Formats: sequence, structure tokens, C-alpha cells
Amino acid sequence: MLKRTIVKHDKEAIQVMTDFVEGKMPIKDFKYRYDNDPLIKKNFGIYPNRPHKHEIGLDYIPYMDTLDISKRSGALNLHGFFKEFLEINKYRHTPTETYLERFTFLLKIQPDWIDITDEAFLEERIISKAPADLSEDRKIKWCKERIKELFKYDSKPPRWVQEAEWPVVDGKPLVFREQSKEKDGDERVCFHFYDPDTKRETVVIQMY
Repeated sequence: MLKRTIVKHDKEAIQVMTDFVEGKMPIKDFKYRYDNDPLIKKNFGIYPNRPHKHEIGLDYIPYMDTLDISKRSGALNLHGFFKEFLEINKYRHTPTETYLERFTFLLKIQPDWIDITDEAFLEERIISKAPADLSEDRKIKWCKERIKELFKYDSKPPRWVQEAEWPVVDGKPLVFREQSKEKDGDERVCFHFYDPDTKRETVVIQMY
């Protein structure tokens, strides 16, 4: 009968990870410790079930080294990795929901026909412009209205075949004119956009 190996981690390293996961340590402070204190990365790496390796197809440490924590998605991923580490190793913790809530906010303010993946655009052009005294619900409503003002269409919004690919040129969303399907037997669908100032057209092509 095989004996289960008990992994021992450094108490200080676990405490730093726990403080971050529970929201007691700012993410910038934690990322600095993670990047510069070998103790954190060393202790994070010594356990058998590597989180997310199967899903993302690569090792988790090189992946985390490239995360951009200025983005809500990057911050959520970093938090998720260490949260899973504590769970797998059965360390007691009460995780903060802040990172999930901040990322979910991005999803809530977008209609399904936009799906903006450029977080910097959302932060700079929309979210940062919202009045600071708004409640969460009213801020979501305000951002939704602002998005609709920026992402315009002539009559109907696009009905994407795949993920939304609304073009933004020079920091300005183009206007959606129409979509058209190619001749019978052709799986291509063309989405026609134009610049209202120059009238220049951009066509996005997707396939069924």
C-alpha cells in the first residue's frame, strides 16, 4: 500500500498567500513578493496537483509570471491560482470575492453583441468616467448606456456566428451597418462596419 506523501510548506509563505487570497494584502504588494521572494514561488510549486495545467496546456508558474495584474482578468487569474492552492492543500482561508466581482462587472455592462476584450478601453473610456457616487446597480446602468452610445449600429446589432469581433479603429468603435451571408453553400458571414467620418468600410468575416 502506497503511503501518501505529506507536503510541508513554509508557514511564512502560506501566511503571505493566505493574506492575499483573503484580501488582506493588496495585489501589487503580493505580486512584488511573488516576483522577488523565492520562498513564495518555491512553496507554491511543491504539491502534486498543479492547478489549471490540464486546462491551459502549460505549467502554471510560467503562465502566472506573464499575468498582467492591471487587468481585471489577470488579477482574477492570479487570485484563483492561489485560492486553489490553499484549497487543495486544505489550508483554512476565507477568500475575498473582490477580484471575481470586479471582473464580473465587465461582463454585466456589456450586451452580448459586443463582448469587448480590450479591458483598457473599457476602463479608460467608460468605467473611469462613471460618477463616483453611483451605487453598483446604477453604475452598471450608466456604463451600459455609455457603451451603447459608443458602439452604434444603423438598424440592428450584429448577430455573431462566433465570438463578437466589433472593430475599434484609432480608439473609436466603428458603426455596424449590416451583415450578409455569402451565396448558398458558402459558410461565410460578412459583418459590415464603417467609419462615420471617413465612410471607410471594414468587413469582419466569420464562418459557421
